[in-house]
Parts: sequence; structure tokens; C-alpha cells
Amino acid sequence: MILQEAGLEPIKKSIPEKSAFAISCLAEFIYTIFKIKREPRLTRFLVHELSRSHWFDISAARKLLDYNPEISNIKELGV
Repeated sequence: MILQEAGLEPIKKSIPEKSAFAISCLAEFIYTIFKIKREPRLTRFLVHELSRSHWFDISAARKLLDYNPEISNIKELGV
């Protein structure tokens, strides 16, 4: 839904997490060996973050800051 809202096509291909992790290890190794100063486009951290679900609890913000988001769920966007 996020890609659709941005006017982008949905992702139709994927690779297994272990394969992505191996590729990211290789990329980081190559960047280290050749002393490339910028970060590889695919890192172990990125693979880890993109291969897991993330859930955030905003109850403390609601209580302490009286925070009440206008949209609390992407499904409320009406897409």
C-alpha cells in the first residue's frame, strides 16, 4: 500500500533472507577489502530490518504527551 501511495509498482520478486544476508556479508567484505568509504547498498543491518515485522507501542506518547495521531493504521488511509 505504501508503494502504491507513492505511485510505484508493487514488488513482485523476493529472495530468501539467508541469501540476502550472504550477499550483504560479501558486499561488506568487498567494501572493507577495497577500503571503499561509502556504505554498501545492501548491509547485514538492512537485511535484518527488512526481513522482520516491526510493531511500535505509542501508549507512552499518548499518556505523557497527550499524543493522538490522526492516522494510527495504514488501513485507515482508505487505500
